[in-house]
Amino acid sequence: MPAGKHGQLTLSEVTKKIEFLKSLQVHKWKLSAIPLNRLRAYSQEVINRPPSATKVLSEDERDLRMVAFLHVALLDYTDMAADMGARCLTDLYRKASGKVLKKQAESSVDLRAERVRLKDILYDTKLTDTQIVEAMRDLVPQSEDNFAGTRAQFVRETLVKEQAPRVSALLNSLGILEVKGEETDKALKQLKTLRDLARRGITSLPEGFDVSVADPGWHSLLEAPDRKIALAALKASAATSLRKAIKGGKLWLEHSSRHRSRADQLIPKEQWAGKRKSLIRALSLTDNPDKFLERVLERVNAGIGQLAQAVEEGNLTIDSQGHIHIAPIQALEVEPQVTKTRESMFNMIGNAQFGNMLVEIDAKTGFSQALLGRMAKDVGELKAVYGALYAHGTENNAKGVCAMIPGLQVSHITMAMRATEASGRLREANSRIIEFQQSMPIAKLWGQGDKASSDSMTLDTSRHLHSARMEYRRKQYGIGIYVHMLDTWGLFHDQPIVINDRQAAPAVDGVEAHNCSRREDQIRLSLLAVDTHGYTNAAMAIAKLLGFDLCVRLRQLAERKMFLARGDTVPEALERLTVGKISLGKIRAGWMDLLHLVASIRQGRLTAGEAITRAWQRSAGRSRTCRRRRAGQVAAHSLLVRLLHDS
Repeated sequence: MPAGKHGQLTLSEVTKKIEFLKSLQVHKWKLSAIPLNRLRAYSQEVINRPPSATKVLSEDERDLRMVAFLHVALLDYTDMAADMGARCLTDLYRKASGKVLKKQAESSVDLRAERVRLKDILYDTKLTDTQIVEAMRDLVPQSEDNFAGTRAQFVRETLVKEQAPRVSALLNSLGILEVKGEETDKALKQLKTLRDLARRGITSLPEGFDVSVADPGWHSLLEAPDRKIALAALKASAATSLRKAIKGGKLWLEHSSRHRSRADQLIPKEQWAGKRKSLIRALSLTDNPDKFLERVLERVNAGIGQLAQAVEEGNLTIDSQGHIHIAPIQALEVEPQVTKTRESMFNMIGNAQFGNMLVEIDAKTGFSQALLGRMAKDVGELKAVYGALYAHGTENNAKGVCAMIPGLQVSHITMAMRATEASGRLREANSRIIEFQQSMPIAKLWGQGDKASSDSMTLDTSRHLHSARMEYRRKQYGIGIYVHMLDTWGLFHDQPIVINDRQAAPAVDGVEAHNCSRREDQIRLSLLAVDTHGYTNAAMAIAKLLGFDLCVRLRQLAERKMFLARGDTVPEALERLTVGKISLGKIRAGWMDLLHLVASIRQGRLTAGEAITRAWQRSAGRSRTCRRRRAGQVAAHSLLVRLLHDS
C-alpha cells in the first residue's frame, strides 16, 4: 500500500517497512543479472494475484515472484523515503520562512513607532543637547541585537533555533538509508561527522570544527558561541546538502531505483569497451565527433543563411538591443466549403449515445479483451469493465458507478478495476484504439503519425498526498498528468508527474518509450513539439541523439541570443543577435561519454527521464547568468525550427 500523507509519522511508517525488509536480508540479495523491468513484472503479478493463487504455483515460480516482490518493495520504499524526507525538509523551510516574514512585519511596525519617538525627541525644544543624546541612547540601547543579515540567513537561524528537534527527528528517520558517494563530498563529510558524534554521545559541536565542509551561509551559525546551536546548525546544513546532492546525483542510495549510482545506471565499462562500436551503429551515430559536427555545422550554416534572408525580407526584425521581433501569425479565414463538409458529416452521424459507441468500438478493437487478458465471460463482466474504466477516469468510486449501472455489484467493478491495473493492459488497450483510429481514411488528412506534441494537465487532489503540490494559478493542490498526442489526434503515452517541476524529462521519456516499444509496422516519431516548460539544453541534445527533434515554442523569444562555433562568420544582418561562441573542443572531449549515456538509455539501463532530470538538477544550482548563457545556445536551432514551421 503506498503512503498517503507526507508528514513525519508517515515517513516513520515507511522507514519501519525498510527496516523489516532489511531484517529479511533483502538488501543483500544479488539480483543485478535480472533486469529491473522483469523484476517489476514479477512483483506486479504478486500484487494482482490473490495469495491463494500464488500459493498453488510451483516452488521455483513462487520463490522467484516473492523474491522479486520483496526486492522491488525495498527499492520503492527507499525512493519514497528519500522523496518524503525532502518534502518534510521543504515544509520545515517553509514554516521557518513564514515565521521570518511575520517577524519582519512586526519589526517594521516597531521601527515606524521608534521613528516617531525619535522625531519627537530631536525636535523637542525643551530638551538640551545632553538630554537629547541620553534619550536617544535609552531609545536604542547598545545591547540590542543587530538586524544585519539577509532574509535567507534569518530563515536558517529560525530553522536552527526553532525547528531543531524536527530536523533531528528527520535525520534520525532517514538514518536507515545507506548514502554513498565520493569521500570528498561535503554533504557526506557532514553526515559522517554527525554519525561519529552520535556514536560517542556528544550533544554539542566541538570547538575548532572545520566549517569548510558546509556552505558559507552556515559558517556563522557553526561558529556560534552556543555549541548546541552549532550542532543543530550542522544537522540542518547536512539535511539540506544531502537533499541537494541526492537529487542532483552527486550522492546515491543503496537499494534504490531512482537514486542509483552512475555505475549502476550506465553500461558497465567492460561491456561498453567490447560492444561500443555495435551499440553506436545501432543508434545511427558515429564514434568520430568530427563527422557528426560536420553534418551539424552544415545544417547550421544553411539555417543561418535562411535566417539572414528572413531579416532582409522583413519577416523578422532585430532591434538595436539584439531583441528578435516576429509578426504574429494570422489565422486563415474558414472556407465555406469546410463548414458545409463538417455539417454534412455530423448529419450523416446523427444522434449517438456514448454507450452504443463504446460497445461498437470494443467490438471492432477488442480493448476489453486487452484489459481483462481474455474474452469477457458474459454481458455482466463486460459491463463491469466499462464501469471500471468510468471509475478510473472520473472522481466516482466503485460504489458510485455501481449505483449508475443496473445489475452490477460493487465487488464486480472492484475486480474489474484491479484487472485493468495489471502491467501493460491499459497501454495495450489504448494502442488498439489508436490503431483503429489511424486506419480511418480521414486520419491521413490530419498527419502521418510521425510527429507529436505533449503537455501537462493537472488533476486536483488532496493536499495530504505525498506527491501533491500547489498549482499557484488556481491555488489548488494536485498532481500532473503529462500526455503525448500524435498529429493524428491519438493519445499514445501518459505518465504522472509532480507539478511545477521541469517537464523536459517526461517529454523525451514518452517518445523514447513509444519508439522502443513500437512494432515493425508502427511509424517512428521524428519530432515532438513542446512549450518552454518542456525543454532544457540537455533534453534537446539527448532527444537529437536518440533520433528525434525536440521542437520548442519558446517564451520570451525576443531575449534569446545566438551562439555559434568559433571561427564561423556571421552575416551582417545577424551581428546584433550573436553574443558568444561555442567550443568544439569540449564537444569532442565529451563525445564518447555522451554516447555512453545515450546507449545506456537505449539499452534500458536508465530512462531518458532519469538522465535529463539528473542533468537539469546539476545545472540548476549554478548561477542565473550561466543558465541564461546555456539557454542562448539553443536559440538558433529553436528559432530556425519555428521559422520553417511558420513558412
